[in-house]
Amino acid sequence: MQDEILEAIAQRDGTRAVRLTHEILALVKAEDIPTMIASQYEILARLYFKANDIAAATKYAQMSLDTLDDLGYIDQRLEDLPLLLKDFAT
Repeated sequence: MQDEILEAIAQRDGTRAVRLTHEILALVKAEDIPTMIASQYEILARLYFKANDIAAATKYAQMSLDTLDDLGYIDQRLEDLPLLLKDFAT
């Protein structure tokens, strides 16, 4: 499915890319793979950012950071979200 997402992105089909990412997210939640949940949230954030939906991008970026924080991978700081969003622009 990730290859299909890359194909959708290459074809500039953001709707399909988002739909497929949500499908993967549902699967990794069902399988309880928390690190993949965080990465799918980040992918969604990036897709929404590219679609200029900053509210949705911010929501999913924060969900990714929260998941990583809950897992103990990061100690979240106030500046993490703005830095992550800034990274999307590059």
